[in-house]
Amino acid sequence: MSQGTQEPPTEYWFQLLGPLRFWRDGVEIETGPRQQRCLLALLLARAGQPVGVSEMVDVLWGDEPTASAVNVIHRYIGALRRLTEPGLAARGHSSWLVRQGNSYRLTAGAEASDVVAFRDLVERARTLSRDHDYAPSLDLYQKAIELWSGPCAADLADSGPATAVFHALNRQLFDVAMEAADLAMRLGLADRLLPALRRVASWDHLNEPLHAQLMTLLHEAGHRAEAFAVHDTLRTRLDEELGLEPGPECRAVQQRLLTGTPAVPDPSGERPEPTYDELANPPASLVVRPAQLPPDLPVFVGREDETQVVTGLLQRRHDEPQAAPLVIALSGMGGVGKSTFAVHLAHLLAPGHADGQLYLDLRGSGDGEQSVSTGEALTLLLHSLGMPAVSVPEQVPAQVGMYRSLTVDKRMIVLLDNAHTVQQVRPLVPNSAQSLVLVTSRAPLAGLAAVEGARLLLMDLPTAQIAREILLARLPATGQTPDPAVVDEIVELCGRLPLALALVAAQMAARPWFSLQAVADGLRDAPRLEAFGHDETNNDPRSVFAWSYRHLGPEAARLFRYLSIRIGPSISASACASLLGTELATTRALLQELAGSALISEVEPGRYSSHVLVRAYAEELFLEIDSPQERQEAGTRLLQHYQHSSFAAHVAVRPHLRPVPPLGLAHSVHPESPAGFHTAMSWFATERPVLVDAVTRATERRFGVESWRLALTLQQYFQRGAFFQDWMNVMSTALQAARRDEDRAGQAYSLRSLAGAHFFFGRYDEALDLLDEAGQLFTEMGFPEERGYVHTNRGDVLIRLKRHEEALAEYQKAHRQFVTSGNAQREVRAMSEVGHTLALLGDNAEAETQLRSALARNDQVGNLEQEGQIRVYIGRLQTGLKDYRSAIKELEDAVLVLNRVGHRTLEFDALLMIIESWLALEDYDSAWKTWHTAHELAQTWQNGGTLQTAERLDRLRPPVEPEGV
Repeated sequence: MSQGTQEPPTEYWFQLLGPLRFWRDGVEIETGPRQQRCLLALLLARAGQPVGVSEMVDVLWGDEPTASAVNVIHRYIGALRRLTEPGLAARGHSSWLVRQGNSYRLTAGAEASDVVAFRDLVERARTLSRDHDYAPSLDLYQKAIELWSGPCAADLADSGPATAVFHALNRQLFDVAMEAADLAMRLGLADRLLPALRRVASWDHLNEPLHAQLMTLLHEAGHRAEAFAVHDTLRTRLDEELGLEPGPECRAVQQRLLTGTPAVPDPSGERPEPTYDELANPPASLVVRPAQLPPDLPVFVGREDETQVVTGLLQRRHDEPQAAPLVIALSGMGGVGKSTFAVHLAHLLAPGHADGQLYLDLRGSGDGEQSVSTGEALTLLLHSLGMPAVSVPEQVPAQVGMYRSLTVDKRMIVLLDNAHTVQQVRPLVPNSAQSLVLVTSRAPLAGLAAVEGARLLLMDLPTAQIAREILLARLPATGQTPDPAVVDEIVELCGRLPLALALVAAQMAARPWFSLQAVADGLRDAPRLEAFGHDETNNDPRSVFAWSYRHLGPEAARLFRYLSIRIGPSISASACASLLGTELATTRALLQELAGSALISEVEPGRYSSHVLVRAYAEELFLEIDSPQERQEAGTRLLQHYQHSSFAAHVAVRPHLRPVPPLGLAHSVHPESPAGFHTAMSWFATERPVLVDAVTRATERRFGVESWRLALTLQQYFQRGAFFQDWMNVMSTALQAARRDEDRAGQAYSLRSLAGAHFFFGRYDEALDLLDEAGQLFTEMGFPEERGYVHTNRGDVLIRLKRHEEALAEYQKAHRQFVTSGNAQREVRAMSEVGHTLALLGDNAEAETQLRSALARNDQVGNLEQEGQIRVYIGRLQTGLKDYRSAIKELEDAVLVLNRVGHRTLEFDALLMIIESWLALEDYDSAWKTWHTAHELAQTWQNGGTLQTAERLDRLRPPVEPEGV
């Protein structure tokens, strides 16, 4: 136990490596009921990483969570906070159990958590071992193992997910114990580690590798009788519990025990050179131990998740022996670091594969070279295994047979780099279940998974943090601390692509007088790919991408070039069809061809994206190959696609309110038609960033698409989804373009919509000015019904300014206009606003009559959103009359309707009024529950809502907070 970080100083110690226990200031503290203890164990196992509430529910309840599971989680979190910090004020910020979004993180470091201390000691031990500082390394390994007093939280594994979490920590211990035993034997100190390994092995009585290591250690320490006893006991357990015999590892150790062969070879002994006859006739064993791996990077950064996946698969292989080798097929775009990671992984795992490592570059992604044929590949591998040229058969089937004979039952790593096809790889898989095969390729080798049972692992771009570490690890030492902002800019300009980052670092090493800022300026100002130069090995981004491009068919190549002008972070297959001017089925096939070449990626079903540098390469080709007319037509088709698709989605969301229709449509454009309210809302949610950018793109006159028409189709979604900043941005852009083009209709519609955005930001005076200008333009153009909309909008603003008499006059003008024009939808809206305003003026009887009439009229119209609005007004009227329970019922009905139609802003208003009523009734528990619902709803808004939203919530925060929140 060691010093914590709180003031005054307090000592904490969390124990998970054994039974779960907790001490504060040297006194053991009870950690609560079983599920609460399991939650604490999960947080400790994650060692400072955030744990999502959904994962907590899975671990605590498995497949059968209760309806109140999330509430129970929050109650446990509150209890654990009080456990660690008894003096923590209600709703105070805990320094130990920190909330991050919908996750929680326990911040205990090595001074307070045995899990963190264990991992820290192990990492330090491994570092010393890599530096050949073996004796101190063994000391740290022992200290790490001594932290364990039993299997990790064994008494708390009540569900499958909980068992997996705690068993993963146990596996880490077993790996560490075996590493330490290897090191102890190398140092001739086997006796020193025996007590620890005996203890650890007793916690997993069926773990064959662990018991094989214990037998080996006993043998080296001179305890052969005990080693035989361990083997016999293990064999009995395996037979009685699983009906199995010990595996090859245990049998090999038993054989060494019987023959007295030492486990650790004499370091002074030399292996004699094989004779020619031995080379020519190797039926039973390999005659040489290949070690062909390319050098690992001096400092390798990242890929911890991928490494964990592979080591986890290997561990499962130890636990459940298989009949075939483990094949890991790594795929990903050029330059993402597949080969580098594969080499690093092979070096990392080489100690566990004693029969050597084979490496072969199949040249499947080379430039100007043919891929290595099967016969050539097998010949090279056979030579690597010691077979002289005269003994290698000429026929491929005979080569395959010899290769499989030489590799049978061997523990080898075979790294097949830059594969192009499944057919290239299959004959090169060794005939040994103890071997590991690593394959790299640009396209996923799905056939290898189907035929050979390969595990496919997609190599994605590193995170920004890891990319930053990659760059810093490769930069030449200058004695100065790099400016973090400049480093981040370089990482962003390189698109986090490891190849690009490596080239930047290499350029700086070649020109040490360059500053980082100069490099960043060069990347920013020069054509994107020119900044990386051209490497004589064709290992620069342009050359890497060019190989994939040259293997495309003509139409796939054209689509690749056209995708350089896609809008937003990703694009749908339908939008690609419009962009290219082809049928959707044809386009889907072309997209699959591009994805298979790793030039684009399918980020979610039916949506595609590409790396920033790949897109830069596509743009170079687009400008070089396609004519100005072809480029302009492609851009027009894409914008027409989004304008007509957005119009169709708007109509599905608000069938009673049609925006200004879009103009003409090219015959080769295939807009999407989201059917139904929920489908349309989902479509808007997916395409929102694309549509926002499309409005800006449409301001370019050459495409012939009016940006204000597209912008207007987005208003209802922005208002319902509380995307007020997006609303403000797109309408400001549209208004600026309409003014530039002297488009009076565009100006008028943009002004009226922009006023709505200002309204939600509380900028009421600006909103009135915009509405006055819009109203004047509509009057001049002879659009009386649009004047009615302006009157309604002015009334809304005047209500917020508490100018109720003026607001009533505006709503009455709007009502007369909509009755005259026969617009029943807007007539109902005006009626409800008149009723609401009368209530604000104190005429409650007339207000209720007007609102009930509006509700009845709306029943004829069938507008659910308007029904929700009217019920909100009736609830507000009843609140003013202090009929709080009637108000709550009316408002809860309104919330149900508004939630159904996805109108978050009105739903939020209704929830706030329900809170007011509960507070008036002094029902603080109900008030708090509703406040929490409103708070969660506001968190889904863009930027968490406006400042006004937060202020309204804070004013209504209940004075009493329920226990456990």
